[in-house]
Amino acid sequence: MSAIWREIAIFSVVTAVLVAFFIPDIPAARYSYDESDYMYAVSRGFFANYLDEHSIPLSVFLGKGTREGMQAGTRQELSDFIRASDDITFYRHYHAPLYYYWLTLTGAFLGRSEVIMRSASFVILLLGAGAVYFICLVLARENRHLAALIGVTFLLLSPVNIQTAMKITPHGLYAVVTAGSLFFLAQLLAGGGIKYWNLGLISLATALLTLEFAPLLFMTYVILVWRQRQDILAGIGQRSWQKPIVRSLAIIGAGLFLIWPGGILKLTLLKNYLFFTYFTLVRGSAYGNATLLEVWWQRIGSSPLEFVVIGAGLSVTAIFFFKRKGNPGLIPFLIYAALIFLVTFSTRPSLSQ
Repeated sequence: MSAIWREIAIFSVVTAVLVAFFIPDIPAARYSYDESDYMYAVSRGFFANYLDEHSIPLSVFLGKGTREGMQAGTRQELSDFIRASDDITFYRHYHAPLYYYWLTLTGAFLGRSEVIMRSASFVILLLGAGAVYFICLVLARENRHLAALIGVTFLLLSPVNIQTAMKITPHGLYAVVTAGSLFFLAQLLAGGGIKYWNLGLISLATALLTLEFAPLLFMTYVILVWRQRQDILAGIGQRSWQKPIVRSLAIIGAGLFLIWPGGILKLTLLKNYLFFTYFTLVRGSAYGNATLLEVWWQRIGSSPLEFVVIGAGLSVTAIFFFKRKGNPGLIPFLIYAALIFLVTFSTRPSLSQ
């Protein structure tokens, strides 16, 4: 058996055993409030999401938001207006449409029952497990199979991951795309050449088509490029940044326009981030008033083993980097992890969420 088929066989067996415990638990209950909105967007079809059908103009978006959106007493009026406009971006909750393309494709071939649609999200978790297995095999310097199996096991045994994967939500797809993008950066640092830079840019554009955390991935690229600028320039065969920057922005822009023209032509991408900025700054207490300590106590208590492993892993990694030269392939993952932690540290969702 060749090496590649042996890896596929190992991964398949481990994944099948773990997944067998969870597939029967995918709920067949009616969609929740958020899921119902998402599925309405899916029911409108591919081209409605591709072109952001009935998206309200930016001027109206800003005008309504700065008036009705700033006062609690007029927010119901704002909600009624948006639903009456049938703005599909609202029903996606201002998420980009890539995940909805996936659900539309699944529904076209398999139907749109609750179990099938939630299973489509669960499949994305399995794609993530495959990405983790492959990335660990490539980047680990020692005990590659052990690292890959541990990574997959903890990914698929995480209560948060499993609960999320059994719902209609774009978060899982964003995680897969981000893992791929960070891997391409790691390969670039390892001397992989300009092809990995181009693949990284394409995956960065794809991340912008999934979830609002994508700017953190963009910041990771900026930090890494500044930190490793000489090595990266040498790796892509350039002496200065003028041409690479223009070319890189062109690749990202072309990727966005090709996969989501509505996001560019109707400025939906801008409206998405304006909405999340508004929701963070103005509606930050919408999910409850739990203290930061209460939120993190619940998070750790819901999955203590995960946090023990994460803490141990971070400690070992820190010691490894300080004591001797660390694996450069881990740098993109560490930068992104630090950024995501800083952003989510003070997030205070309701304890009932």
